[in-house]
Amino acid sequence: PDLRDIVNLLILTGARSGNVFAMQWDEIDMDAGRWTIPPEKSKSGAAMTIPLLAEEMDILRRRHKDQGRSGGQYVFPSRTGSRCPHISTIKKGFNTLCADAGIDRLTPHNLRRTFGTWMLNAGRSIEEVSAALHHANIAITQQVYAELLVDNVRAGISSARERIAEERKKAEEKTRQAAT
Repeated sequence: PDLRDIVNLLILTGARSGNVFAMQWDEIDMDAGRWTIPPEKSKSGAAMTIPLLAEEMDILRRRHKDQGRSGGQYVFPSRTGSRCPHISTIKKGFNTLCADAGIDRLTPHNLRRTFGTWMLNAGRSIEEVSAALHHANIAITQQVYAELLVDNVRAGISSARERIAEERKKAEEKTRQAAT
């Protein structure tokens, strides 16, 4: 259940795995549907607010109910008794999951990139993707998604050319009709 929930939160939020592992109940506003990662836990050193939609909230509500009062402060408390109070890696389980699915060379961080890719493929702007991923600088987002941006530009050019061709055809038809 931990692996399933972590993987789902990674793919649905685009958050960094370390932030998901260390997620605390007091960082989550269940009423407003948002998760605020404090500055000391963010890569940029600035607080990050991640909107939580229905599926993410369902995961969190279920976990909160299942953990009850004894669950402690972490959404994903350590189950091994290690010094770290929360889960700190999913490497073994994630690798097994990927192997069972026949997927090679996938890491939890790839789920973050998949999230950004899906946003771009859905027509969202690079600025929106950068904001959703909490990149400190849009240049980071542009660099990571450069190939997709080229594909999106190519698709945009293709759409424009199709529209131009349609308009030319209409103009030629009008000219032909006017000549007859």
